[in-house]
Order: sequence, then structure tokens, then C-alpha cells
Amino acid sequence: MKKGTLLIPSGTPDDPDKRHLFVVLNDPAPDTGCVLLASFSTYRTDIYCDGTCVIEEGESGHTFLRVKSFVRYQKLRFSSEAQIQAGISSGTFDEREALSDELFERVRQGVFDSPFSAKKFKKFLARHS
Repeated sequence: MKKGTLLIPSGTPDDPDKRHLFVVLNDPAPDTGCVLLASFSTYRTDIYCDGTCVIEEGESGHTFLRVKSFVRYQKLRFSSEAQIQAGISSGTFDEREALSDELFERVRQGVFDSPFSAKKFKKFLARHS
């Protein structure tokens, strides 16, 4: 699972089909089956974007990250392996290719570097990377 990416629904009533790309930051924890997910958002100049991990247009080599993007560390979330498998099986989640090793390491390190990452996520990733 580690380094894998998923398109996960994130829509609102006004835009119910919207989805964001998430990356799985660790293999399932042996004790809980939990993984940590980080999402990407389009970089914009009209709102504040966390500058910890900015991906320039064309830099990632990932087919979904085609415009300048950033990792939204304030939206880190836990999920279970079972929840992810159920989302994939039902077609709710769409599997995409894994991140490159270099980009994955930048995203992962950003969990520790971003002022927006909650301590519980930093502790979890330090234990389960």
C-alpha cells in the first residue's frame, strides 16, 4: 500500500463528483491495520497554501499531478486497510500509480516538517514508516 495513490471523493453538495488524490504514507500498522493518508490540492494564489511540499507543474511524473500542487498536511487522515480495500472494491476509490521514490520521500518528510501536521500523525508515522 505504501506509496500507492487513490482518488477519493471529496465533493460538496455543489460539486459532488470532486475527488482529491491521496497517497498512502505507510504499510498497514501491524497492530491496527491503520495507514496515514495525505492529500494533494491545486496550488492557488488567492488562498494560503502550505509551502512545505509544493510540486511544480510537470515535476512529479504522476499522471494526475499535472498542475502546480501542494500537500495539504492540515488534512492528514487515518484509514484502515479494510476501508481502503472496500472503497476500491466498490469503485468509490480509484487506484492510481504509486508516487516516485523521490516525491514520496518529500511528502513523507513534510509530515514532520509542516507546521500544520498534528502531533498524533507525526508520532504514528515515526512508529510505522
